[in-house]
Amino acid sequence: MYRTAPSLSLGEYLRDHLLGNKAIEVFPGPERVQKLRVPLQDRPVALLDDTAFRSCKSGVVVTESALFVLYDGRGVPLASITDGPHFPQGPGSAGYVSTSAGPFVVPSLGTDESRGALQRLLEVVIAWNRGDRSSPLESFKAAGHVSQGVVSCLLPCPKVMPIWAVPDDKRVNARAFTRGMDHAAGERALALVDETTLGGCDYGVVVTDRQIHWRSDNPEKEISVPYNWLSGVSKGSSVFGETLYVHTHQARHELNLITCSEAIAPLGHFLGWLATLPPDGRWQAPAPDEPPMPSIVHEARAATAQSGREIEPGHVDDLVRRLDLLARNEHFGRGAREGMWQSPLSLADLRYALCAVLGEPLQRHWDGVTETLDFHLRRGGSGAGGALLSSAVGIALFATVGFGWVSVPKGPTISIVRFGLREGPTGSAYAVHGLVGHQYVVSPALEDQIDAGLAGLEREMLRRRIAFGLTVDPRELGAYPREHVIARLHEVLARPVEPTSLTR
Repeated sequence: MYRTAPSLSLGEYLRDHLLGNKAIEVFPGPERVQKLRVPLQDRPVALLDDTAFRSCKSGVVVTESALFVLYDGRGVPLASITDGPHFPQGPGSAGYVSTSAGPFVVPSLGTDESRGALQRLLEVVIAWNRGDRSSPLESFKAAGHVSQGVVSCLLPCPKVMPIWAVPDDKRVNARAFTRGMDHAAGERALALVDETTLGGCDYGVVVTDRQIHWRSDNPEKEISVPYNWLSGVSKGSSVFGETLYVHTHQARHELNLITCSEAIAPLGHFLGWLATLPPDGRWQAPAPDEPPMPSIVHEARAATAQSGREIEPGHVDDLVRRLDLLARNEHFGRGAREGMWQSPLSLADLRYALCAVLGEPLQRHWDGVTETLDFHLRRGGSGAGGALLSSAVGIALFATVGFGWVSVPKGPTISIVRFGLREGPTGSAYAVHGLVGHQYVVSPALEDQIDAGLAGLEREMLRRRIAFGLTVDPRELGAYPREHVIARLHEVLARPVEPTSLTR
């Protein structure tokens, strides 16, 4: 079904790039085409039906050569589309698409999902107009045998989205259940099932190249099963419908899907296939020449420009790997390894950031591997922000990214938070527990706050490391005024840089 010819047609190009977008029907079937009241000159290849009852009276249809508005039949050649859609009067009003012949009016669409789908559809059409003929599916399959299994077993199911097709608005929410991947060791997300009723992507299933992870509407009940633990799968039934039982040598886990129940059979097929492989063959290595994430391309270029100046040449690659970890934490959710969360900061920088926000620790302990820091959350009567305001340490840094991001979470009363810090392969690692009564426990609410608050600090600290080098004391680094940091980075980026795999 998904074999792609060396020379892609427009329909094949749309199919590969729009896989998993539930709002867009690629190659709509005869029963759907019969509902169209638009006189078409050639074959329809993509349909966006914006009606509640699938009547095809509102939305757009794309043929091999043109885009048509369903309610009035107006059309515009695909080759003329250059930009859009734009809705200058708001999403509830009509908008326009820029074309070489001027604006082409498109109707208002009824849902955020439909508006996002039209945006994505036109992005792909414009890329085609600019000469792109790449297939994300082909490069995806070339990554390894686990990716090939995803293509064969999972992607034919319309409820399964390949990771490149997850739109930005869903990706932000999906971080809640895609987090925990081992980014530093190259683990990569491959596909996702959005189980939410309204498409919010707050919970569901994520398939990586090493494990399957699922999260229900109860965030406390999350399950991760590495593929090398699999001993088999079986099916059953429950009040929710069909159930998939995932067997390991330690336990049997139950996977139920309601909104996306038709994905149960493909997931069972995929996991059953993996269980037939030897345990050490149930993963795939990342591409050796994998480029950094696009969101840190400017920082990577600046780091390269500092090579031999503020940063020793041998440390540039390490810094770019840390930047890439930062971007993956932001994009997919914070990475984890061996039960600890991954941070791109050095241990010294992470310690500084925590102390700047939470104040001086109540106690410190070092056992030769892990540094333990205990902080009081109720200091000064105003939570963590009071600790910062009582000290000049870090004020310049936190004026840039904000402060006071750790507070006493809802649920059991937590007055003391304990961090365990370690050096990691790409930065550092931390575990966090809250003191409830006389026992330190894991608090997902507290972990969420730490994760969200650290992201801005980590990006700003790494920008400052790029600007001023790796040997500056963290307290001095955090004290530089924001204007000084910006000016220095502008000066660094203005330097000529020899193109490398890090900056292309």
